[in-house]
Amino acid sequence: MRIVAAARRLAVMFASSAIIVALQVAGANAQPQDRAAARPLLPIARAVLSEALAREEEIKRRGPWRVAGFPVSFPLPTCVFAGGLCGAVNRDGNIVVEPRFDFVDDFHEGRALVRSGGLYGYVDLQGRIVVEPQFPIAGRYRGGLAEVDVDGKSALIDLEGKQVHAPRFASAIPFTKNVFWVNEGVRRHLNLRPGREEFPGADAPPPGNALRPNAKWGLVDATGSWIRTPEFRDIASFDPENENLMWAEAGPGWGLIRPDGTWAVEPT
Repeated sequence: MRIVAAARRLAVMFASSAIIVALQVAGANAQPQDRAAARPLLPIARAVLSEALAREEEIKRRGPWRVAGFPVSFPLPTCVFAGGLCGAVNRDGNIVVEPRFDFVDDFHEGRALVRSGGLYGYVDLQGRIVVEPQFPIAGRYRGGLAEVDVDGKSALIDLEGKQVHAPRFASAIPFTKNVFWVNEGVRRHLNLRPGREEFPGADAPPPGNALRPNAKWGLVDATGSWIRTPEFRDIASFDPENENLMWAEAGPGWGLIRPDGTWAVEPT
């Protein structure tokens, strides 16, 4: 009996040791987002999250146009982690984007701009880096494409970071996935937050020519061939859900143009 009891104790000890080792190995092999999700939030981060949840509820109750300030979106970017690092959290308080960046933007089309060492890249909704930080200036995704700076010229990349439009012009904005607005004027970007440089895109009202008075917008296809040579003083989004029409300003005024360069509504 004593031999049996001793054997049982040894078996329990070996089993416990095996479990501990397995847990240690699992922790070492865990993905960064898994380790980040288990990290408790600092009190200030919990306060920021609570305020964002309350604001989200107020927007739902009163409507977005009756609540002043910026809308709330989740995962929520915040820079109130230890050391002033930036990450993003879900509504339940789990950390989605590990706090190791000096800037994290709101998510657009499942991607968020992040900055590390002064260079921009993108993460997905699981916090994985899909485009390594490498661009000195970058923009948000629209229609599956984002404008990024490559050696002082604007390229367009898809959601996986693949370049779909080569850096030939000072500015490039997607009309559709295969048709792009381009401009060879003076490079222009926005500083929306301290230390943040972003291309304005067609949704910012308006891209305009305030800094490029003699430059014009033109349309090119995915091969780089001209659909319409540069002739439009300004462009603007018509409907974020509709990629078949955009505003364009020609000589007589504003009109609605199609991706093939024909007018749906003549400029007036």
